[in-house]
Amino acid sequence: MKTATITLLLVVAASLTAYVWQGKQPESAPELRVMSQKDTQIDIDTLGDTLAYFSSALGEASMTDIEKNVANYARQQTDGESQLDEELYSRFQAYKKALMTIDPGYQMTSLSLDDLWRVHDELMALQAQFFSVEEQENLFGAENQARIQSLEKMALKQQFDDEEAFHRAWESELSNHAPEQAVAYRRETLLARLEMSDTQDSQDVHLNRVELVGEEAAERLRILDENMASFDKAIEDYLQRRTDILKDHSLTETEKEEQIIAMRNQYFDKSDHRRVAALENINDD
Repeated sequence: MKTATITLLLVVAASLTAYVWQGKQPESAPELRVMSQKDTQIDIDTLGDTLAYFSSALGEASMTDIEKNVANYARQQTDGESQLDEELYSRFQAYKKALMTIDPGYQMTSLSLDDLWRVHDELMALQAQFFSVEEQENLFGAENQARIQSLEKMALKQQFDDEEAFHRAWESELSNHAPEQAVAYRRETLLARLEMSDTQDSQDVHLNRVELVGEEAAERLRILDENMASFDKAIEDYLQRRTDILKDHSLTETEKEEQIIAMRNQYFDKSDHRRVAALENINDD
């Protein structure tokens, strides 16, 4: 329950990131990445994202090996401004463990706004315990700002029963924020309203989308909906047929594999195969 609460607060409004840590991406040396990361690039959007990228190797690599990779990565930075090193990574891991000490004291479904603010304050105190002010900004600046704004939005929402009145008040509130933050939070509000429209019939959905984002964007969303529905139908049929093949005792393992590969190529473009493989694993579990 504690993990779910902290996760909620850490990822709230994650798509609204307004601050980006400016690091220089080196060529990713193979020795810095474990096998599951071979076809990926090191995430440098923020310093925290880079640390999280290396942390995702836990299980395939030991903590000692990951710290060495972090040190090697930091040495590859040529701008001389990177704050990343194995000592910072060690503190980052200690901070993540310390997050588990935050106890909301209530069931997740009954957390009040005051409870959420208290948890936020405890998060900030933990960050100050492990990191300097500059490190906090580089690691958590956007995340902290997004959380604060989301809590402010929750507080404002409690003052209104009418959804449209709330949105007008929130739009007015955004004028008090920096322009780049206002743009991000307007985008978040727009996405929320688009999600709300998805519960309506198709004609009303389209009309609401036109009002919110314009005719051209609404048409792109309609096409995206159709593509998603087509994919969902295809994956449902594919997974069922795949299960039937796997249960067919008259086939050898090689024959099963060959039939599944052929069927995957029949149903999906090659660009979808990684996504399909992930859904296969979920279905098998």
